[in-house]
Amino acid sequence: MNILVVDDDTKQNKILKDSIELFNKTSNVQITLDEAITLDDGLKKLRKNSYDGAIVDMRLEPNDTDGLGNQILNEIKSKLRFPVRVVSGHLGDLEPELQSENYLFRCTTRGDEDYDVILSEFQDIHSTGITGILNNKGLIETNINNIFWRHISEILPEFVNHKKANPDWEVEKVLLRYISSHILEYLEISIDNNLEPVHNIEFYIKPPVKEKVFTGDILKVVGTNDYGIILTPACDLATDSKRTEPKAEYVTICIIDKYTTITMGKNSGDTRNLKSNKADLKFHFLPETILFEGGFINFQRILSVPINDIANKSKFEVECVITNPFRKDIISRFGNYFSRQGQPSF
Repeated sequence: MNILVVDDDTKQNKILKDSIELFNKTSNVQITLDEAITLDDGLKKLRKNSYDGAIVDMRLEPNDTDGLGNQILNEIKSKLRFPVRVVSGHLGDLEPELQSENYLFRCTTRGDEDYDVILSEFQDIHSTGITGILNNKGLIETNINNIFWRHISEILPEFVNHKKANPDWEVEKVLLRYISSHILEYLEISIDNNLEPVHNIEFYIKPPVKEKVFTGDILKVVGTNDYGIILTPACDLATDSKRTEPKAEYVTICIIDKYTTITMGKNSGDTRNLKSNKADLKFHFLPETILFEGGFINFQRILSVPINDIANKSKFEVECVITNPFRKDIISRFGNYFSRQGQPSF
């Protein structure tokens, strides 16, 4: 695991080196430290090497009163993908757009830092594989190479010809979607060419990417802990340059019942069947994750809500979004439930 420190305080860097030496004695993951004490050196190292984390000071020269560390942080957040810890006695120098903290970006006042905690957090993040996946030598890059030489090489003439015939065609977005579908296809298979099991977190995206409401959005009733999911057909909610407003005036919402409400009194076998969507066609299970509490979509509990009540966020707000593969499954199950004809009695 490669860590970069950008700090002109050599005494502080010595403390960090000692912490890493002790950390390496007890950890299965060995940390190597790359040190930069100037802005220029830090930028050069970022552009040349791959890292799994960085510790950055705000002031990098004796007469620095502006916070040159902002340039290091902007370089990382605009072009690179690994966790950062800002350790500085001048956190007030942080530019406003850099002041939002989260699991990947945290700030600590100099003197309050605990390098053991920082190194452990870097190790935890590294253990997920995220820095290896998203850096320029990771799994995505490997798959893109395969896609470029094996797939794009075959179909690119069609893109070239269509672009010549339609100069205004936004070919870049089409190619991105096409490449993304190939990446997903590659990621669905394991090393031994079997289907990979999915994780619950893959059901949801939060915060939403689309600014407008769409099929598969999970809505929260403002001021409550009640949820529903939009199941209006996508074609009624879609907009484009010619149609700036959706066709739908009302949105179809199915209520999401709490997990305990549906499973109360059920034995373990019945609960398992409900969670696997085998027991009752009117329910569809949504797993619990850090992004959403989960529950059961109840296809019998349907609301028809004016789209403006959702768009203006006066009564509903979008909590998260069901990802495309699972969204399609829900829509299909919803349609199947209401298309049942039944067997006549004889």
